[in-house]
Order: sequence, then structure tokens, then C-alpha cells
Amino acid sequence: MEVGVNTHFEQGWPRANFAKVEVSRARGIREVVTWGKVEQQPGEYAFTEGNSGFIDEACSRSIPVLLVAGPRNKLYDGGLAAHSPTGQRAFARYVGALIDRFPCIFAVEVGNEINTASHKWPPRADKPAMYVSMLRAVRQEIDARARPVALVGGSSLGVAVDFHERLFAAGELPLIDAVAVHPYSKKPELMIRQFERLEQAMAEHGAVKPIWATEFGLWYPTPEDAPPHALKIISVMSAAGVERAFWYALLDEPWYPNMGLYAGMTPKPALATFQFAQTHLLPAGRARRIDSGGAKSFVYRYGEGRYVMWGDGERIQLPPGTQAFDAQGRRIAAPAALDFAPIVTDKLPIFLPGR
Repeated sequence: MEVGVNTHFEQGWPRANFAKVEVSRARGIREVVTWGKVEQQPGEYAFTEGNSGFIDEACSRSIPVLLVAGPRNKLYDGGLAAHSPTGQRAFARYVGALIDRFPCIFAVEVGNEINTASHKWPPRADKPAMYVSMLRAVRQEIDARARPVALVGGSSLGVAVDFHERLFAAGELPLIDAVAVHPYSKKPELMIRQFERLEQAMAEHGAVKPIWATEFGLWYPTPEDAPPHALKIISVMSAAGVERAFWYALLDEPWYPNMGLYAGMTPKPALATFQFAQTHLLPAGRARRIDSGGAKSFVYRYGEGRYVMWGDGERIQLPPGTQAFDAQGRRIAAPAALDFAPIVTDKLPIFLPGR
């Protein structure tokens, strides 16, 4: 699983924050270029330092970009999501212009959390049909180019299986290269079944496409709450077959004070977890869940040498010489039991009876 990070350079973040992207070891960023800022006259694209220079910066640093293309421009369809043939063709041409202009854009995600009211569809619209029509126009534009760029569809708040099923029924799957979800969940364990259901729904509609978690994380009460949750959700997603994931976000924001890897210039506890996963877990290969025999324990093996585990009081015995780490990659003494905070070991423990 490739793990990147969400950024907001489009909202005015200083370019110096690109250095933090590199320090975090993120495998790319997810960013926005606002359609209406680039195309202010029909068919004319003005890429400026202010509206898109940050993508030039990413390209100059060889940072891959997942570009979120919002399908709204006041020039078309009254500023609502592009729904007329003219509006959708214009949107698709704009996406094509982005691809031509910025070689580090490796994928385009059409819309953001389109299952929410913020997407501003026209009244009484057949939203699935309208969105799939939009994807079809973008697909044609992408396919007209020699450089391969992934088309990512369905961007949903939550895994939202029922919502995605409506898109699949409307003909989405043949058009896209990946399905986007934003799995914000307090209990990552519950997401195991959600990802299974999403894959089953795709299979029932004829094609299982890769799942991309283009936003993940949580609104954390304290900075210290982030590392254990982050390590759990990374392991669950990796085992579920999620192909790419993007942490939200690189920096704390006023309305999301504990979701960043940094608060201004200051690293947050989540940064250590993010780096630890990037260097010691994910490179070993996809996580696999192991049946430990404990009804409330979760054990994941990355490759052949790293285990992430947590539980509800199950007693364990680690082999002599086992190295154990907490969610931030700090060495800890071998515990005698599992609890809600995940640990990482280089050997599989023995699960003892009782608690």
C-alpha cells in the first residue's frame, strides 16, 4: 500500500511545507487546483504562480500528485456541478489541460465527498447518472493522451457501500481505475467488513477495481490519540487490499487541531507513526491478518518479519529476544497482555488461555 498525505497549498500554505512532505516520507500528495481560478474565460487556461504554482513545485521535487478536480465553474451550468453536455465537456477539457501541464499528476479524483450536500448538484438530479456521465467525458479526455493517468471515481465520505452501489449500477466501474473512499471511523476494526462489502458490491456489478482511501485519519481529542488509531487503520486498510491511502493532513488546521503530522513547524506524535509505517512496515509487503485464536485480538503480519497487534486483555508470551515497539516506533518492554494500543513486534507471540 502506497501512503501519501493531503495538503492544502491551494489554500495558501507556504511552499516551505514541501520539505515536511519529504521528511514525512509520504509517497505523494493529494491536492486541488480550482477550475474557476484557471479557466476564467471559456476555453482559455491561465496557469499562474498563484493558482497552480504549487503543482510546479511538487513536480520539481518529483512528488507525485493525486489531483482533486472539482467539477464546478461559474462559467458553466450556473456554477453547479457540471451536468449539461457543454459543462461536462468543458470540465473534461480542463482535466486534460491539467494533465498536459503537470507531468507529476499521476491520478485525477473527480469531485470530493460527492455523497454530501456540499457537492451542489442541480435540484432533482439523477446524481449517479449525472456523475457517471461526467466520468465518461473525463475518461475520453484521459484516453486521448499517451501518458497514463488514473481516473479515480466515487469519492465518498465514509466507505458508503450503498452509495457506491448506485454508482456501480449507473455504469461507473468500466470507466474508472480506482474507487475513492474516506474511511473516517473511530473503530478501525469495523471497517474490515465495510471493505469486504465494497469489494462484493463491485464483483456483483462485474469488475473489482482497486480501493483508494484518498483521505483517512480522525478528529482526535488529543495529539497522543492519533498514533494508536493511525497504526490500526493503516494495518486494516493494508490487509483489506487498499492500494493507496492519503493521511489527512500534513498540517493541523484550526477546525481540525489534532489531525496533522505537524502543528506549524512542530512535529506531532502522528508523524513518528507515519514515518515508522513507511520505513518498517509497508515496505515489507501487504499486511495479512493472522488468526490468533483470541476472539477480541487483532494480529497483522507485514511480510515475514513484522507484526502489529492489539486486543482486549488477551495474555501473550513473546519469545526471548523479541523486539517490541509502540505505535510511534519507540522500543518498549515486552507486554504480558494486549490492550487497545497496538504494539509492533518482530516475532509472533504465544496466546495464553485466560486474561
